[in-house]
Amino acid sequence: MQAEDEPAGFPNGATPVGSARYYAVRFADADSRNLLALLLLWYDEIRAIAAAPRDPGVARLKLDWWIQELQRLQQRQARHPLSSALQAHGRFDAVAMTQMNRIIEATEAEITSPAITNDDAFRAACRHTGGTLYRLLAMLEGPLAGGETAVGQGTYGEAVERVLYFHDHPHRLPADLGRLHSEQRDQPALSTRCRQLLDVAAADLPAPLEPGRCNIADRLCALQRALHAKMQRQGFPVDRRLVDRPPIAHLWTAWRCRCHSDYPNT
Repeated sequence: MQAEDEPAGFPNGATPVGSARYYAVRFADADSRNLLALLLLWYDEIRAIAAAPRDPGVARLKLDWWIQELQRLQQRQARHPLSSALQAHGRFDAVAMTQMNRIIEATEAEITSPAITNDDAFRAACRHTGGTLYRLLAMLEGPLAGGETAVGQGTYGEAVERVLYFHDHPHRLPADLGRLHSEQRDQPALSTRCRQLLDVAAADLPAPLEPGRCNIADRLCALQRALHAKMQRQGFPVDRRLVDRPPIAHLWTAWRCRCHSDYPNT
């Protein structure tokens, strides 16, 4: 058993067994799995600060502390159990720190200006959070650095995630979609709007890769595309349980992404 103040490597709270993230990380090289799982746990920790801040001032203080903690991480003087676990991997250079700080900055922007007025602002928010995360994960996994390809995949993956959880966090969607959700009177219109939003997000996804040449960003993106397809078939329901995919489906999707050149959508 692990002490409560010691974050788990892989699997952990961000990559529970049977989840989509679990299989995305599971197919990484063994020496990268703990690092990727810890980064996802760190990302969730940062994003949770903006999920429902009762006091925006306190939330911003928490983010300021994390900015300072990243500086300590780069200097190998981390204090938080999670950043100490990341520090042990010794792979955080200035480029990686820049990506992590961008995620914090995007989270702070969500706290200070929570309203998303239009689709362009939505895509920008998804790029600054999910896009940055996917790029960071891909560059730290190994030789297949993600670059702008991973950013596009992460932008799309974040868009899918936000639509999936719009019942919990309607402020993370364009204002008109949030209103449709709050009224809950016109499900066809809500479904159409969700479909349009995600179709635009998917338009810039990269072409399929050659067999065997996929990284963590490719696997996460493939899993989000499969989820997107099921959400669309179900009419983008408010109840997330209607689009839950079983572990075997996540396993199959991640395996096909690793071994085949097509992106699965089943």
